[in-house]
Amino acid sequence: MGRMANWRAVPPAEKRLFLESLLVLWIARLALWLVPFRRVHHSVSGYEARKRTRVHASRMEPELIGRYVSRAARWVPLGSCLTQGLAAQVVLARRGHPSTLRFGARKVDGQFQAHAWVEVNGQIVVGGNPRDEYSDFRNP
Repeated sequence: MGRMANWRAVPPAEKRLFLESLLVLWIARLALWLVPFRRVHHSVSGYEARKRTRVHASRMEPELIGRYVSRAARWVPLGSCLTQGLAAQVVLARRGHPSTLRFGARKVDGQFQAHAWVEVNGQIVVGGNPRDEYSDFRNP
């Protein structure tokens, strides 16, 4: 009952954001299972570029959008950082916020680990704060 009461208290615009995030996350997850990553990333980047030129920035802050994408990811199997990053780019683009999907890596106890995160104007909105822990592939 606590979750339902919390859901009722959420403003309608944020409910729509959560549901949109959930749908886009499922699409991203399925795409990553069925299609090569390069093609998925190219499609998301192309979508983001097209939307950037046609949509005005919404009043919804990128940090709030990122928070809802991360919350919705709890309802998606293997809603990994990559899945969240791709979905966040789409949801942000739909609201006129250009973003950058970043990739990083590190080695822990001899094991290679990779991570993805999304930045808007240099600020991380999805993926935690990996800058100190992961080497950015684009900025070694």
